[in-house]
Amino acid sequence: MPVSGAGCRLEAVNDGLLGRREAGRAAAVTVLTAAGVPASRADELVAALSV
Repeated sequence: MPVSGAGCRLEAVNDGLLGRREAGRAAAVTVLTAAGVPASRADELVAALSV
């Protein structure tokens, strides 16, 4: 069974498989979608702030 979530992203960052910036963006999108923001809009918001 695949494992997902923040812990998995943290391991990927620690192992050098995922950059810190990318992991941070993914975490921000995850929080926004958990709060009810549609995923596409959450991605747009995070991308706008990451410039």
